[in-house]
Amino acid sequence: MNSKLSVVVSNGPAANQVTLTVNSLLGKAYQVHAADVTGIHWSRIGDPVPGTGGQLPITINVSAGQTEFWVSVVDRDQDGDQLTDWEERAIKGFDPTNPDSFGTGQPGADLILAQDWAAGVTNQIVSVSTVSALGYEKEQTPAVIRISRTGSSARALPVILTYGGDPDGTKGSASTSDFVLKSMGGAPISGAVLIPAGSSSVEVLVAPVQDGAVEVPETLACGPLGSTQRTLVKIHDATNVPANDKLLVAQLAPMAGVTSEGSGIATIRLKGDNASALVNIRFYGLTSSQATAILTINSPLGTHLKSLPRGQAEDASWDIIAGQILTTDQAVLDKLLDAGIHLNIASITNPPERSVVPLCPSVDPRSW
Repeated sequence: MNSKLSVVVSNGPAANQVTLTVNSLLGKAYQVHAADVTGIHWSRIGDPVPGTGGQLPITINVSAGQTEFWVSVVDRDQDGDQLTDWEERAIKGFDPTNPDSFGTGQPGADLILAQDWAAGVTNQIVSVSTVSALGYEKEQTPAVIRISRTGSSARALPVILTYGGDPDGTKGSASTSDFVLKSMGGAPISGAVLIPAGSSSVEVLVAPVQDGAVEVPETLACGPLGSTQRTLVKIHDATNVPANDKLLVAQLAPMAGVTSEGSGIATIRLKGDNASALVNIRFYGLTSSQATAILTINSPLGTHLKSLPRGQAEDASWDIIAGQILTTDQAVLDKLLDAGIHLNIASITNPPERSVVPLCPSVDPRSW
């Protein structure tokens, strides 16, 4: 919302009333003033009205001759900690109704912590590093980051983290809905991370959220507010163990209108993290030696995506990465799981003699 105050005046519900509507902010309050009939003396009308974060109508009674009004913005401090409610809402982790938002047990803790936080941002004393870079949704294994500071550790220091994705736009990027920041004890952290008094660092968990989506690895870049320093972790769907593989199967057969005795079967074992796969091919009956084995995109038909070894391929590696019209890794994965990737095998003397068939998830009846 635009923080510049604007006021719209309209007729109130009753004949002797006026409604002033202001664009309000949470944490602020709005006081109406009116001039007397001389236009010289001003007085407050009613009490300040707390902002809602949206359009705030304030209706007042108007005395005879009153034609001039103005609205002033009043700072509130509900918890009396010398930080305004608006300031505490603006700094993650601070509670405008609690003078000791982080439970330190120290009188006036919020004011001191806010001052230390501001000094920390200005002096660039905080850095973030990776302890464990990989998190897994299925196994609920978190990544771990460490937040460190230089200088005195006599007092606790709140740190606000900012987040981004992979600098390579073809790769997967995590958003704030993909993880929950937690203490090492497993308690969710909703705002600032607190480096305790007497400590130069604190470790926190980046706990993946199981969202049910099938996704390529997603990169999360995190660092302290006010700094360009970032550390990276990755969130994966599952670990690369056989139980997490996805099997896709294609029955090889000639294209429509092509005369050939060629036949066979192809499989793809997609690894648990959806970043790579193993391709196996068994085929027979070509009228001459094999020329190519290619994974293609079905639309437009035959768009080359990946060349495979000739012959009876066994566990040929395929990295799930962007290619051709599929401009992101996720687009390739989506196309594969939607039976949109075909296997194309051609012979030397008869290039049209080929098998172009979709690789389908093994649970799909079209694969049998």
